Amino acid sequence: MSPQPATKQNSQSGNSKWESTFPVEIELEKESYVFVHRFIKCASAFILYKRGLLGEKCFRTRNIERLLIPTFDRAEPKAERLNKIMDSLKEAIEKKYLRQFALVFYRKPNEEDIVEVFAFRLMYGKEDEIVLSVDSGAGFEDFNQNLLSATFTSLKETQMYFIDTFKKLCKCFRLLGSLPDASDASFRISFTEAAPNDYMPDGFNESPKFYNIGSDFKSTQMGIVCGGFHKLQIAAASTLMKSETDFDETINSMNLSVIAKEPPSSVKSRKGAQKKIARKDQRAPYGKTETLNKRNSVAQEPV
Repeated sequence: MSPQPATKQNSQSGNSKWESTFPVEIELEKESYVFVHRFIKCASAFILYKRGLLGEKCFRTRNIERLLIPTFDRAEPKAERLNKIMDSLKEAIEKKYLRQFALVFYRKPNEEDIVEVFAFRLMYGKEDEIVLSVDSGAGFEDFNQNLLSATFTSLKETQMYFIDTFKKLCKCFRLLGSLPDASDASFRISFTEAAPNDYMPDGFNESPKFYNIGSDFKSTQMGIVCGGFHKLQIAAASTLMKSETDFDETINSMNLSVIAKEPPSSVKSRKGAQKKIARKDQRAPYGKTETLNKRNSVAQEPV
């Protein structure tokens, strides 16, 4: 299943200013969690669009910092259903309940026959320990130190890392083979120790498993973005990655259709003090949605 190109009918560039999509004062706690939540929504829609899973009519294009980024078109019932599910995560981030959000692609009908995962890993405030997802096998432990060492310095730097992350995502899809026939996907979530045992965001069902992948997966870090009170890392693991590439080495020479105009200068490498990596028990059960390609009911919910 190959990615589907955007069309003029569903592409609306709009205002490229940051504040048309994200808060400006992201050093403040409220604006920080709003930024992280909206970033997860934008990146998830971008990934689903590039994977061609939902069909192009589910997306419209926003111009954010001169990047053309597909987002959910809420006029389409299927896209609106996914948008509502993702909106339910806002409270989980605000209350520091969400540890990881994962977009998991699998071969139908077996939801555990996983071929690809895009994981969004969260840290809050002054946390200085990494909490690993139990039994994921994704190899993301290699990227723990990067997440622990990340720090928020300014809106300008966050904007630069935002641009860099989407450029790397675009590069990633050029290195991925097509999804197998009859593929589908689900959203999956894990929780922090702060989450009540009976807590579950709307649209998610309890699950005894998070996700588990095998040794044939290749993993890579897409990027890290920070608000004043939140750190978010995107990592990918796939059986379909054609080659291992140094994203930082190749990104500046790429001719990417995601770029609307010449982007700002390339970002500097991220550095920080080495911090201790520890493992904690993770709160269970986990959360999982039904198939993302679920057909909408004839009777729609009232608007």
